[in-house]
Amino acid sequence: QEVELGPDSQATSLQLYHEVLRDIDPAVEVAVEVLDAILDARLTDDIREDLGATYVASVALSSYLTPEQGIRSTITASGDPERIAEIEAGIFRILADVAAGNVSAEELAGAVEVVRSNYLAIGNADLVSPLARRAYAPDDQLPTPHRRLAELQRLELADVVELAAAIYDPEQFINIVRVLSPTNG
Repeated sequence: QEVELGPDSQATSLQLYHEVLRDIDPAVEVAVEVLDAILDARLTDDIREDLGATYVASVALSSYLTPEQGIRSTITASGDPERIAEIEAGIFRILADVAAGNVSAEELAGAVEVVRSNYLAIGNADLVSPLARRAYAPDDQLPTPHRRLAELQRLELADVVELAAAIYDPEQFINIVRVLSPTNG
């Protein structure tokens, strides 16, 4: 959907939404977080820094348990009104590239280290979340801090690529682009 902005707007933006139904367990949740870190780095490096036409480029991946289990992705970018199509094309290239398995060992290692450092900073939510999840999963599938670190150790690139391919189906997404109205020039 394309939404025209009023005459006082200075920037255009886009949001891409992807969603896939999938059973959620600690291994999947770890792969989601590593994929998030890979995409965040690519969006920052390739879209915001190299392209230089964006003010913001970010991704938010999350899993959910009800009413069915699945994963949601929201990618947001804002930037130069003259280059919004270029920004959009760059994001789609990144998604296709990662879903095709074009992730270097260095990228994977960097993302794993980001996630590991997050896991080592245990907070109250990390302790309470597994308790709340007991309504949806058996004890051996709860995302405890220890279990998440163990799954991170077992994670392979193929796990992340398979997840990316499932989420970023090029035929299944919602795309909202905010553009300047014709009266803005």
